[in-house]
Amino acid sequence: MTSKRAYALATVPPLAAAAASTIALLALDLPPRLAVHWGPGGGVDRVGGIGDLIAPLLIGVALITATLVGTLFAKTRGATTTGFVRALVGTSVLIGAGLSFSILATGLAQRGVDDPLTVPLSAALGGMGVGFAAAIVIAVICVLLVPRVDSEGEREGVVEALALGATERATWSRSAVVSPVAIGILAAAAIVTCAIVLLAGAPVLVLFAPAVLYVVVFAMLAWRVRVDSFGLVARSVLGLPVFRVPVTAVTGVRTVDVHALRDFGGWGLRFGSLGWGVILRSGSAIAVDREGRSPFVITVDDADTGAALLAALAQRARGE
Repeated sequence: MTSKRAYALATVPPLAAAAASTIALLALDLPPRLAVHWGPGGGVDRVGGIGDLIAPLLIGVALITATLVGTLFAKTRGATTTGFVRALVGTSVLIGAGLSFSILATGLAQRGVDDPLTVPLSAALGGMGVGFAAAIVIAVICVLLVPRVDSEGEREGVVEALALGATERATWSRSAVVSPVAIGILAAAAIVTCAIVLLAGAPVLVLFAPAVLYVVVFAMLAWRVRVDSFGLVARSVLGLPVFRVPVTAVTGVRTVDVHALRDFGGWGLRFGSLGWGVILRSGSAIAVDREGRSPFVITVDDADTGAALLAALAQRARGE
């Protein structure tokens, strides 16, 4: 069960950052008219009063924190994993504190400015960078403070180890490809991103960063999974990232039926209530229990055979 400390760590730091930033903005001697938004070209395209900075800050942090803490409660009332809880805590703190410090930096950049239309975006970017760096530090500290979650009950889907001789060698490998639904969603997101950037009148070079990101994302939609005497290795088609679970670290092997959206909130490298790993579709998956760490899960065809072989190799490594 998730401890009260985890809920406090997910809630208190972002709300405290929002409150501190609000107090600081109200205490500053800011002009009555402020730049509150910059367009694609870096020029101010919307001005307002101090309330136009504070309202999005308080509403945004409240909604983000409530959503993530609600997700934490809904998905972890029973057995869960430490990694999943830490991921939600870190995300809540990082986004909430990052937004708070970013808006505070926007106000700080406009002290003594008479005309808000003359405030360049670059004037606030430095402070925003420092704010997000501080948010990262706070998020890391909160993640480290999350207590370990003890899963309750028996592990389901434990497989029977494959019968192997003392010196017999065996290898199993399969390709794992993402669900066509996920490919469609990512393709639509890429098209929408390009359309928004171009319709906003931004230079075509602005597309370089999202293009690189989408290339990396699409390259990780296909993986090769291998089980041999070393253990389990999952490698993307790019060669990186690669995840290795040596047989000496395996404490148990299971097959689980994964629902990508319900159990992990989507596809890709994910944290979820079943552990963390590579979730490419809904269906059968190998779940590897590891001493002192969250289970590693990967969706793949013929998961029963791969899990049975890994269980046998792990037992042999332990001398059983």
